[in-house]
Amino acid sequence: TCILLDLPGHGSLVRVPLTLDSATETVRSVVENSKELVKGKTLIYVGGSLGAYIGFYILQKLNHLQLFDGAILLDCGQNVGPHASLKAKAGLSMMRFVGTYFSNATMMTMMQNVVSKSTADFYLDETSLAAGMFFQQSHRQVECLKSVEPEALIPLIHIPILFMNGSKDYRDSEGKWLSLC
Repeated sequence: TCILLDLPGHGSLVRVPLTLDSATETVRSVVENSKELVKGKTLIYVGGSLGAYIGFYILQKLNHLQLFDGAILLDCGQNVGPHASLKAKAGLSMMRFVGTYFSNATMMTMMQNVVSKSTADFYLDETSLAAGMFFQQSHRQVECLKSVEPEALIPLIHIPILFMNGSKDYRDSEGKWLSLC
């Protein structure tokens, strides 16, 4: 059983302002309203990239409710929070600029061009883009990324976490995240 949900600022919730707290409330509400569906089952939080970074915050905030039995966090090996490297801070600034001044259609075309150069299987590329991407709240996405502090949150999360990063991902903090688990 999978529960696939839109975070605020994405999909059906594209007009809902994205914040760490609005994302946490969305996840909490969906899981608690799905009690019968998940009753007796192992519940794993899965987040990729933005969903992984926000996931650190969500998992720590919802710890006391014991909603999740574990987590799989993908593409989150770079510190983008308050202690981010100059390179990461520059990337976030560029992301905010591009997301603010380029249309969502232009951003999707740019993402398609990047993905098409990937050596990954075509169907993997297709599934990454098929649902669409939502850049209308890029400034909020950047604010979430800049404020998440995995090094402070990981020791407070009381479930097993599996980290998965690609060989070409930015991974400057991967070892730190693992040592904190």
